[in-house]
Amino acid sequence: MQKLGEKRKMDKFNFYYVYLEEMNRLSGREFKKLVNALSKYADTGELPKSLSKKSSLIFNQVIRVINQEKRLTDISYKRSLAGKKGMKSRWNNKK
Repeated sequence: MQKLGEKRKMDKFNFYYVYLEEMNRLSGREFKKLVNALSKYADTGELPKSLSKKSSLIFNQVIRVINQEKRLTDISYKRSLAGKKGMKSRWNNKK
């Protein structure tokens, strides 16, 4: 189990259909590079070195969503830890 304050990796991120419509305008190679870049960013936070102009625009839109999901996941995790700590102290004091 991870401790509070540790960097957490994302296990998943939501992919919205609206982005797929834009991505379908890319060539197959650009599409693949973009999907790999998004997956790598969600996993490690690493920004891609070379994307086409169109791909970069889509990438920047999607990473805003990924960053928001990361923030919400971190908040949820911190609340979960606080709840477990509170529950443990509550039930340990009743003995």
